[in-house]
Amino acid sequence: MVILSDQYDHNIHLHIGYQDENYDIEVIAFKKKDADIWDVYINFEENSILVNKSLTNSPKIDPFGYYAFSIIQKDISYEEGSIKLKEWLLKNQII
Repeated sequence: MVILSDQYDHNIHLHIGYQDENYDIEVIAFKKKDADIWDVYINFEENSILVNKSLTNSPKIDPFGYYAFSIIQKDISYEEGSIKLKEWLLKNQII
């Protein structure tokens, strides 16, 4: 477990979601201080997701969950984040 570190700007984060008739998933993205990178964390338990155990080997920040992926760009919108989240969920056979 990792505590939210100083690598992130604690004032800049984005809640990103994916919803359809079977899923309602929310993740959180934290903006790195010194780079145009957003690291996305997913809490599998909170989202009631059964997940491949290999995904739980990633760094974890309580209560936000496990590192999932990064988005490399200065700013992101909810819509852009949702598209990236859906791609990641499909790639990892979660949805």
